[in-house]
Amino acid sequence: MKVSKQNHLYPSVMMAQAIVESDFGRSELSVQANNYFGIKGTYDGQSVTMSTGEYNSKGKHYMTAAQFKKISECFGFNPG
Repeated sequence: MKVSKQNHLYPSVMMAQAIVESDFGRSELSVQANNYFGIKGTYDGQSVTMSTGEYNSKGKHYMTAAQFKKISECFGFNPG
């Protein structure tokens, strides 16, 4: 709720986006890295490298490896 208020977002829309991005929390990224939104980069130096589809400037789709943030605590819950 805090994040939604700070960013003027509806919590229901945030949850819906997390569901879509993470396949109801079952995606490899959400299970391995607590990353429910497909956020690239690192978090506190933690990341996981996974294959992802991207588009070049001409609109051509290609696959590449990218670092995604590995989040130790998500939604106020620390699973480990």
